[in-house]
Amino acid sequence: MERTKIPGQPFGLPDIGIPFEVLFHPGLNNTEKILYGFIRNLSHSEKGCYATNAWLAGLLGVGKQTITNSISNMEKWGVVIVKQDEETDVRRIYINAEYTDIYNKFLSKKGYKDINRGVLEKLYPSIKNLIGSYPLTYSKSILEDVSKDARLTYFKNFILQEVPEQWRENIDLLKSINDWLLVRYEKKSANPTKRACELTGRDLAKYSLEVATEALKVAAKNSWTGVFPDKIKPEDIKHVREEVASRSPHEIISTYFNNSSYGKKFIQYYDVAEHTLTNHSNGQGPVLAKNMLTMRKEIRRKQTARALENMAIPASGEIVFRYASWLGEQTWMDNVDAKTYTEEHALFKKFVRMLSDEVGVDIYDGSRVV
Repeated sequence: MERTKIPGQPFGLPDIGIPFEVLFHPGLNNTEKILYGFIRNLSHSEKGCYATNAWLAGLLGVGKQTITNSISNMEKWGVVIVKQDEETDVRRIYINAEYTDIYNKFLSKKGYKDINRGVLEKLYPSIKNLIGSYPLTYSKSILEDVSKDARLTYFKNFILQEVPEQWRENIDLLKSINDWLLVRYEKKSANPTKRACELTGRDLAKYSLEVATEALKVAAKNSWTGVFPDKIKPEDIKHVREEVASRSPHEIISTYFNNSSYGKKFIQYYDVAEHTLTNHSNGQGPVLAKNMLTMRKEIRRKQTARALENMAIPASGEIVFRYASWLGEQTWMDNVDAKTYTEEHALFKKFVRMLSDEVGVDIYDGSRVV
């Protein structure tokens, strides 16, 4: 894409193109449409657009909160997909390759009740044969992968909302659900539905966690579109128990991060935490690893966009590492066990207050500490 240089400026200003499906989208305001154009320009590689809200705000001449609200609304309408990079903890924004189909759904009478009917009825018939979308300049395979990931997450949540709450952080169960949904997703004739996922979750909830997990694994292995926990035999469950019990903490963490470079870094964080437990809680390695992974996930879930933009606030994995190091320095502590490494633990809450005072802002919402 060409860039126009203004005399005297050492950099080129980015040109933007706005597809008509976005330009005439009644659910987006003008700021969001312009922002879409810039994000589209900046997300031309598999890395997506990783510009911060502060940088984008400067580009448009608006406040950071305006950018935060705009991206949230664009994500709501499905024109962009926002992902958090597992390795770097950096937010990345991608253009949703299916935005044309999403927009076309608004043209049905059923959709008119939620949008500006006049805009669509008057403008679309006139422009649909005259104005074509700008050709996407991004890797089609990358966009398809992002879209697939978003769909899997969407349907996985319908299963999880029907199972016991204590199951929802189980790494083996989450991976098994993903594997089974991927099988259905790749069999286009058997794509999952919201209702099917809800019923699957309710059926799995009637059994133990081990039976539910094994049933999902068997369904994925055999490319079944259904899950049949009633077919799991006692000897299968014994095998599952032995397999889970034999997994080392490093294997648990590596599986969670799919052997990424960030996973190797997190294993180093685990090693520091394990050293803290050496004299108190031998044999709790797997529990410790799972607790640390859950803690990292909960920190990321609770941090607002404002907090994530603040460079003074450590990344979620770094916070877990600092907590492990801090616990190891506490000579006044009589006992440290794996349960100490949970986001709701009183000691962690105390540590969060200390860390927030240290950086000068609340690590969860990014507000200034008074």
